[in-house]
Amino acid sequence: MANNSDGSAVYEVKVGEDDYIDGLDVTESDGSITTYLFRPANYDEVEAARKRAESAALLASSAAGTAKTQAYDANVAAGAARTAAAKCSTATENANAAVQKANAANDTASASTALASNAAAAANGAASHAEAAANQALQIANSVAQGAGGESDIAELRRQNGQLATMLADATGKFIYMDGTVYCPASKASVSGDTVSFGGTCSVSGSTVTLA
Repeated sequence: MANNSDGSAVYEVKVGEDDYIDGLDVTESDGSITTYLFRPANYDEVEAARKRAESAALLASSAAGTAKTQAYDANVAAGAARTAAAKCSTATENANAAVQKANAANDTASASTALASNAAAAANGAASHAEAAANQALQIANSVAQGAGGESDIAELRRQNGQLATMLADATGKFIYMDGTVYCPASKASVSGDTVSFGGTCSVSGSTVTLA
């Protein structure tokens, strides 16, 4: 919970037990209190659904990793089988007396190579399916996070969060980063057309911009 004042009004930020901002109480100069809420009524359900979807995405990613490992092992086996086939062919050329046995061994090794190659192809297919499942799970997670509470509710929540971040930036004189957006205090940044100008406390070094 935080309190602040600019001389004309006092605001109090409500922070829940999970460290999320629940709302903002503003005490006006006339003593009246205005409450602004920043979470929809079904926020807990939306958050729980998002966490379940993220868990499913992690499981799918783990399955993809296992499938890739199996594909690699199958490829190694295929390489070993091809090496064995080459050795059998060399033995056939150098040992005419054992040509029939060497040819039989070569045929067996070739069959092993084909089987190993088929296994590698199957494992690669499994890896692709697992990756697709992981991507689908991530899409579900994003969908739940963005739409489970209703698009209008989520849009309103984001709008109110942006409103709060702007108020805090102006009240504290500090830059606030939230949900991929940097909120600048009016005393340290200004916009003119396509140009954003920062105050003297900010600096640029190469490709790095320091906001202070």
